[in-house]
Amino acid sequence: MAYENRIQWRVVLKRSRVLIDASNLILGGSVQVAASFLTELAKLSSEYDWVGGATVWASRQVAENIDEGDAALPFAVEIVEFQSPLRRFLGRSSRTFDVAFSIFGPTYRRRMATTEIAGFAAVTLVYSDPLHRRRSIVGQAAMFVRRWSAKRYDRYIVETAALQDRLSQQLDVPTDSIKIVPNCVSGVFEAPDEWAPVSLPALPKDVTTLSFVSRYYPHKNFALLGEMGQRLEENFGLRVRFLTTLDEQEWGRLTPLTRTFCVNVGPLTVRQVPTLIALSDAAVFPSLLEAFSAFPLEALAVGRVLFASDRDFVRSVVGIHAVYIDPLDPDAAAAVVANCLIDRSDWSARERAGMSFVSTWPSAQERARSYCDEITKALHPTHTL
Repeated sequence: MAYENRIQWRVVLKRSRVLIDASNLILGGSVQVAASFLTELAKLSSEYDWVGGATVWASRQVAENIDEGDAALPFAVEIVEFQSPLRRFLGRSSRTFDVAFSIFGPTYRRRMATTEIAGFAAVTLVYSDPLHRRRSIVGQAAMFVRRWSAKRYDRYIVETAALQDRLSQQLDVPTDSIKIVPNCVSGVFEAPDEWAPVSLPALPKDVTTLSFVSRYYPHKNFALLGEMGQRLEENFGLRVRFLTTLDEQEWGRLTPLTRTFCVNVGPLTVRQVPTLIALSDAAVFPSLLEAFSAFPLEALAVGRVLFASDRDFVRSVVGIHAVYIDPLDPDAAAAVVANCLIDRSDWSARERAGMSFVSTWPSAQERARSYCDEITKALHPTHTL
């Protein structure tokens, strides 16, 4: 059923106490986090008295992935068409709230609540550029505006202790105003019957497929896929194809070499992600910079060997459950992958260990409760949960 027909639209006759803002999220993992939170929020309405009266602003991309189930959502939902940061900032609204929670900021809108809370994952604001690119004067001005916008919240939610430290140091945010809530695997991964189909072209039997679920950003390091694929074929006689999830414009940004070694299935819904991973032989994660990507956990949850960047943002999440590669050295990375593809004697043990590890990770509902607790604290600052 189309999401427009599933989402309950209703007029809230009294002023909403809480605004949940996911209107600025249109790409990548942030859409999945927002949809997962709103799905779980609907299930928690009996535990938090403010949920039924909350106002939710959602982009169409987020709304498409909300799993309403058989019951109408207990909160009001407004689909907000995407606007540029400048238009959002210049826009005015007569509506005010006690608490506004932006699932990921900065949102660039004007202040609308007594207490503003934001999830923070904008690593480019607090880390140096891993690609060492020089910013133009316009780029420097845009970075200044982004940093200024990110500093205006009363409380923050981050996904790792490392990001908490960087946010505190780089944006002068008091540590006691930053709450750590780890990312997690969507609940759909635990329900294979609910996975949606994904169409793949027929590939030769001697081709090994490695999935990489991500939208295109420079720091995702897609160029490594082409370089590594070429070396695997030329130096080791191994044919690999990387399964990517880019839209047409993003696909066009890849180098011709990278496109040669990739099979692009296009953007996926939340329910299609585990299907694609399950259809692949293994998973690869070549990123250079992250706040906390759920993809490494998702790959392990489906029971796939994970080749991942040897970086702290991966090691701090999955530890020994990845095969680590140097994301800046295609030759070394290809050698590591080749060794594993040639000798798969430990793959079954790795897959079982990864699935067992992810099963101990906090659930999507636990993450939602942590978000809700922060909102409740802001509504009742003198009470202790």
